Amino acid sequence: MMEFRLAKKQEFDSVRDLYWMLIDETSHLPSFPHWKKGLHPSDEWLLESLEKSQMFVLEENGEILASVILNSKANESYRLVNWSREVPDEKVLIIHVLAVSPKHAGKGLGTKMMQYILDYAKEIKMQAVRLDVISNNSSAEHLYQKMGFRFVQTQRLYYEVTGERDFNLYEYYL
Repeated sequence: MMEFRLAKKQEFDSVRDLYWMLIDETSHLPSFPHWKKGLHPSDEWLLESLEKSQMFVLEENGEILASVILNSKANESYRLVNWSREVPDEKVLIIHVLAVSPKHAGKGLGTKMMQYILDYAKEIKMQAVRLDVISNNSSAEHLYQKMGFRFVQTQRLYYEVTGERDFNLYEYYL
């Protein structure tokens, strides 16, 4: 049975392996998010997210099929975005580094993860879910739009791993 749950500390290697496998197997695709092994997501960030209970996995029969980091920590430039509603930062859930194992691509796991994330956001009484996606990642954008996320705007954001690039920002109100 598939389960969406908090990641366990002893699963760190498995989660990192999922991200690294995704990088290896998708870096040649036009929708590649420009992640880099050891830099993004970094080991430090993954460990910190585990310790703060912000890393979630989709697991089945002991295998981690997908991973995501969920918290209220947004890129500084989110303050410049013309969101359609004013929501206190602590009531906004931000989706970071959503990844589905390439071994399980095309099985609807991204959709399942997004539904679990929205259910979790409701459960913890969030008012909005927001995310940014690098502007070339059309497959991720298609998923977010299918799940009811609304495109807000394209914004130049700086991330250490990508430098300054255009990202498309999305929001979903609960």
